[in-house]
Amino acid sequence: MTAATPVARAGTAAGAWSGAVRAEWVKLRSLRSTVASYAAIAAVLAVLGGTWLTLPDGDGAGAVFTALLLAELLVAATAVLAAAGEFSAATARSTFTAVPRRTLVLTAKLAVHGGAVLVLLVLGAAAGTVLATLTAPEVAGSPLHPLVLRAAAGTALALVCVVAIGIAAGTLTRSPAGGVGVTLALLVLPAVVVTAPRVTAFLPGRAVEALVFTDRPPAAHLLPPMAAIAVLVGEAVVAVLVAAVVLRRRDV
Repeated sequence: MTAATPVARAGTAAGAWSGAVRAEWVKLRSLRSTVASYAAIAAVLAVLGGTWLTLPDGDGAGAVFTALLLAELLVAATAVLAAAGEFSAATARSTFTAVPRRTLVLTAKLAVHGGAVLVLLVLGAAAGTVLATLTAPEVAGSPLHPLVLRAAAGTALALVCVVAIGIAAGTLTRSPAGGVGVTLALLVLPAVVVTAPRVTAFLPGRAVEALVFTDRPPAAHLLPPMAAIAVLVGEAVVAVLVAAVVLRRRDV
């Protein structure tokens, strides 16, 4: 008789979910590609943390925008791979055999990867503050400046929503390439190629821009901050709910 998995031994819903979380954490730590992706994310977030400190002087908005787009893309790609990789590697069946309630697997991925991004964001902000203070003390502002705090809070919310959208896209497409393509179209392209700003303002990429930046001109047609939060969170929630429904109805 084989030993039961941690999830199989858990008798309660909370125990089953904690077992699923532990399993996802093991996957995160054991996959070299995922570890490498998070190392790259950590480096970008450290740069982002340092450039935040130039926001009060108005000189760092361009650098923050570029670093934020890169962070979004890396976070989204990692989240897509966390979900779609199991289907492309044919390990999804084993995962769902160990955890029959598929929504537990989905929410465990959200918790582990969302939590990892938040931890890296805090560490990146701290590392960026130290680097900016040491390398450019004449332009580095206070990490407690209202603009810096707003950028940090907005980035945290934005990246968690990006994790949710990426995992949902990976679950729905079951293809790393397809999932990354979908998230690229939703997150990065609208912020770079704005051809219909009043329409693309409601896409996640430009909602993130409205959430983090306060100095965009009226011609950009960005949403007000609270509306941007509602749009971004709403789209992330809808994406996860659709992924959960589709995941439960599939054979694998």
